Amino acid sequence: MIQEYSKTIQAEQFKYGMEDGFETRYTSEEYPNITWGIPTSEDNIEVEIPYIITDEDHRQLINEGDYIIHLENGTKKIKQKNEFEKKYSLVN
Repeated sequence: MIQEYSKTIQAEQFKYGMEDGFETRYTSEEYPNITWGIPTSEDNIEVEIPYIITDEDHRQLINEGDYIIHLENGTKKIKQKNEFEKKYSLVN
C-alpha cells in the first residue's frame, strides 16, 4: 500500500514480465537514451520497449523501476520512479 497525503492507492514497481506487450522503437549509438517510432537512417538500432495499457486502451512505454498505479476504475497509470517517490510514501 502506498499513501498519497490522506488517500491510499495501490501501486507496484514495474519489473520485466509485468508488461502488456512490447513496441518496436529505434535508437542509435550516438543517442542511446532516446528512441523514436520509425527508422531514420541505416545506422538505427531496433529495440523492443515494454508498454502498459492505460486508460482508454492507450499504450504507455515503461521503464524498469517505474511505478504502475492501479486506479479505482480498473485502469492503470504510469509514474516515473523519481516522480513517484517524491509524491508518495509507503504505508504498512
